[in-house]
Amino acid sequence: MVTPSRLVALAKAGAHERLLDEVLANGRPLPLAARMRLCDAHSLPAASIGLGLQRVLELIPTPGAHARALLGALLEERRTDGSFGGVGATAIALAALLAWDRAAPGSPAVERAIDGALHALFAAQDRSWSSPARGAAPGMVGDAMDSAIALWQLAHEERFAEAVRLRDLFDAMRGAEAQRESACAEVLDMAWSPVLLAA
Repeated sequence: MVTPSRLVALAKAGAHERLLDEVLANGRPLPLAARMRLCDAHSLPAASIGLGLQRVLELIPTPGAHARALLGALLEERRTDGSFGGVGATAIALAALLAWDRAAPGSPAVERAIDGALHALFAAQDRSWSSPARGAAPGMVGDAMDSAIALWQLAHEERFAEAVRLRDLFDAMRGAEAQRESACAEVLDMAWSPVLLAA
């Protein structure tokens, strides 16, 4: 089992691909196409640190030194537009920040980062109507893989549901474009639940 100290050491060393691999090997299996999306240089640091922080908070629900170190590293990856790189990385970072906020509420820096990430994801979905990315459909957050990762990380999060048009996102992801890609379908399988489908 990967340890919190190991995750922090990898983050501090800038060994982001190794960090991502070790977290994914510990209960977060992703298809290769999704992993490759997160390995994009624009996304890798925040995606790996965000998943690392999620894992540490699962292992030690009361944030301690390891979680604080990863939180600090994650906040350093925040962009001026509120994103943390690509849509997938932003969704992962947001999920980690929301997990932190549940465990240790009241941090203004975390709240600002949450608001910024929510705005960035809303803006990505808004662009799907006016100028959709290749492989995207209206209602998606980025393209099909971005949207699948966002749902894997955030479908159960109330604040995400309030920030985006969740029903439109669900409908777009049930469409032919998303279902045609087996990797997207695999990621979606981790996100769907009877409660969400009934929403």
